[in-house]
Amino acid sequence: MPLCYSGCSVLPNMNVLLAASSAGSYKMFSVYNVTSNNWPLTTNATVKVFFSTLLLLGKRVMTIPHLSYSTITEYNYLNNTATNIGSQLNLPRPYFAGAISVPAGWFAYLPNDCIGVQ
Repeated sequence: MPLCYSGCSVLPNMNVLLAASSAGSYKMFSVYNVTSNNWPLTTNATVKVFFSTLLLLGKRVMTIPHLSYSTITEYNYLNNTATNIGSQLNLPRPYFAGAISVPAGWFAYLPNDCIGVQ
């Protein structure tokens, strides 16, 4: 399967998720199973996900989109679906977005607290 401009993350089930473009589509999620060397799942998003960074937050996988786009997409690996998140990302970011997950407790000092994502 030819893929390019991919963001990737290791899922809790040890498969690898790629948000990528392939022959003519910039709106595709693909799951790769390393041990069986196959691609058991693909699904399409409603927005472009190429050049995005995938952020694993507990059981949720969020795309941090390329700077040309503002829609955050959540990929659900339990049922192989992609859903747009209601809020739009409005942050200055470089050409390739970067993101890491950290404990919500690090931000407990902020007003209204931070409970994280479950």
